[in-house]
Amino acid sequence: QASKCFVFLLKKGTQISLQITDNGVGFEIDKIKAGIGLKNIKQRVDSSKGTFSITADTHGVTLEILF
Repeated sequence: QASKCFVFLLKKGTQISLQITDNGVGFEIDKIKAGIGLKNIKQRVDSSKGTFSITADTHGVTLEILF
């Protein structure tokens, strides 16, 4: 139910951050099952020695990847 999506790509020294945020209704992270899309993202980030996190609340979802 998001009407907006924001994508931020930042480079600070040797670190690259990709952050994707929406303004949807969010969800309870501990009550969802990761689908093939999230598993695929996590595997790709892990293979590049990066970190991956998702935060969600009633104001939307944020996905952040750090390399």
